[in-house]
Amino acid sequence: IVTNDFGPNYPLLINPANPQLTGVSKFPYFPVGGPQPPDGFQISKDAHPIMGYVSQWGGMSVGSGMMFAANVVDGLVHQLGSKELAAVCQEALRQPQPQQQRIQEGDAVATPAVGKLLSETNYKYIIHTIPPFYNHPPLPNDQDQDEDSIHALSKRLLAESYRSSLRIAATVSSNLDNDNGNGTICMASPLLGAGCRGFPVDVAIEVAAQTLMGDATSTQQVKQGGQLKQGSMTLGFGIPSGEIRERLMDALDCEYDKNINSNHNNNSNNDGKRERQ
Repeated sequence: IVTNDFGPNYPLLINPANPQLTGVSKFPYFPVGGPQPPDGFQISKDAHPIMGYVSQWGGMSVGSGMMFAANVVDGLVHQLGSKELAAVCQEALRQPQPQQQRIQEGDAVATPAVGKLLSETNYKYIIHTIPPFYNHPPLPNDQDQDEDSIHALSKRLLAESYRSSLRIAATVSSNLDNDNGNGTICMASPLLGAGCRGFPVDVAIEVAAQTLMGDATSTQQVKQGGQLKQGSMTLGFGIPSGEIRERLMDALDCEYDKNINSNHNNNSNNDGKRERQ
């Protein structure tokens, strides 16, 4: 989705970033499912030069539980954006508050596409959102919670990542020349949470479908050609696996049908009430 983009009609990319917007500059690899190293943690001089954080990132052994930069959207985004992207990310990070050190899970910020992102892809803006780790979301006051409560919080924050990204997209779209002929805002996104954040694919699909297709008729959402349209917005998912793409589309179909039936029943009930009054 980063190097094989959807073409010039898709100038926005949703990037699942880390809270500090640092890409891979501090982490030699990404752990699947976390947890994230504590703030202020520094790699030791005795650590392995490639797998330096392995004991601090959940004690996982090197293997399928690890993702290198080239395996994740955030890693590729920062490799292409290089130092120019690092600079604009830090500027965006500190815009609300000069001393701010991180973006909260579920929030999003936008930066212009710079470096090779601008010269080698069709993206004009990158929307950085912070999905939570499925098993390690930020808990209020570090309270201990049962697994069901933890996962419920993770799902709420993941849903908010989509909502925040769409709000930011609507804001930055005023800076774009909509040359697709119909004024639609088009953005590309991976299936948030399903990579190094450790969400089971079924859960990531459920959150995406329920969030994006929620209240479908009142927000004028429709599906066309494997894409999700919401009013003047189109969200195209970049998912390498055809099987996962089909599962996502099935889930979107299901949520859309549920919302249509629900609104139809509500309208029928309201019509009946008006007739009786």
